[in-house]
Amino acid sequence: MHLDRRLLLKAVASVIGAQILPGDSFAADMPRSPTLHVAADEAVQALKPYYEMGGILQFVVYDGAQDAEKDSLAAIHDRLASIGSLNESAFKRLNNRHISAAQFFGDWYDPTDGGLIKLGSVMTADGQTLTNPKVRSLEKLQVVSSGGPGVEVGSGGQFAYAYLNPPYGLHGSPAEIQKTFDSIRKLILPETHAVTILDWTSPSLDKVSSYFKAGKEWWGIFLFSIYVPDLQRLTIIAGSATD
Repeated sequence: MHLDRRLLLKAVASVIGAQILPGDSFAADMPRSPTLHVAADEAVQALKPYYEMGGILQFVVYDGAQDAEKDSLAAIHDRLASIGSLNESAFKRLNNRHISAAQFFGDWYDPTDGGLIKLGSVMTADGQTLTNPKVRSLEKLQVVSSGGPGVEVGSGGQFAYAYLNPPYGLHGSPAEIQKTFDSIRKLILPETHAVTILDWTSPSLDKVSSYFKAGKEWWGIFLFSIYVPDLQRLTIIAGSATD
């Protein structure tokens, strides 16, 4: 079935974010940049397969960013205000920490080859028990059971875990899961460009926004901003879910 591209862009943009415009969605004294606008077309191509597989992380990708922290605050405020009740006084106390790409991706990722890792044990139909296998190595195997560690709620980092382990799993082949991850990684962390990664995650994020209450109880909570100054690109990533 052929889908009108304009309708597709509109539908996906409603999931990944909305344009930041001057108006009542911001507290009067919140810093904001009128230059931010959603990079919808490119983001659609990278993110649509992820959502089709059952991914739950919220992404919004902006162009026109000029300052890592100020524009991040404006964009995070805009996003959180649109997906839950926002406590303005708690938001003003929101802090961040600079993290490396290795800290951002975390333990479920191999930086040497970009491969996702299925931490824990995996049992296959032919009787193999694999420990911490690469996701792509499972492509031709029938997995009958698997189990592994979670993450400490609100501890920060661990984007690869959040990508790979939504509450109901990703509905795709290992190759598709890795390919989609690679596309998202190239979008938010383009090669050969310097980036600033800010981790806004903390166990108290549920006091900032009701969106984070579900994840605080079980799966986890995640909040990152990634700024690429050469491209004036800013990506906000938020995650929170329960079963």
